[in-house]
Amino acid sequence: MTKQKVDSELDTRNSILRSAMRFYGPEGAHQIQMHFDKYDRILKGCGNESERAHIKKLAIMELHQLMQFKDGLNINGVDVLSPIELTKK
Repeated sequence: MTKQKVDSELDTRNSILRSAMRFYGPEGAHQIQMHFDKYDRILKGCGNESERAHIKKLAIMELHQLMQFKDGLNINGVDVLSPIELTKK
């Protein structure tokens, strides 16, 4: 079994921004960049590691919804958003 390469945060962000540009245009990419900036500011002022982990999960969940994904969201093997929760909104 080979290990998959894990992209850096910068590479992941750039990939997400390219996808947003491709599917939603410049305004969509701008919204995603604003999302990144918002959570960067929040995390900058947070020193508690447990709180930082929760904030990061919230950021991922919000990004998942901004990108209009319909599948559930699983973070580190834990279901965070089920497809049923997404269809309720």
